Amino acid sequence: MFFSRTSLLLITIALCASASAKSKIDGDWQGSINANNRDFPFIFHINVGGQSSVDSPSQFVHGAILVVKLDGNNVQLAMPGAAAEFNGTLEKSQIVGVFKQSKESWPMTLTRVPKKKSGS
Repeated sequence: MFFSRTSLLLITIALCASASAKSKIDGDWQGSINANNRDFPFIFHINVGGQSSVDSPSQFVHGAILVVKLDGNNVQLAMPGAAAEFNGTLEKSQIVGVFKQSKESWPMTLTRVPKKKSGS
């Protein structure tokens, strides 16, 4: 099979455009778990096509590596440095799922962090 230069150029442009397209979950999401009667908030900075990170302010964690997988509406957020992960489903404006670490698991719902208005 052989392609013309024009066909190859169009295929390359299409692949680059799809790779750089923003995913439906890109952005900042927040949620918390309650463990031992304490709330532990998390902020997930998601960029499916690039670098993602997670913050856990109450545990003094900022910018930890986050590995994101998106399959349809199924979302997996893995935190290799903490041997933890969140698995959930995008449902309208939230991601509903379970946060797991070691042998423990907790329900968690993520909501988008509102974008700050410019000038604030």
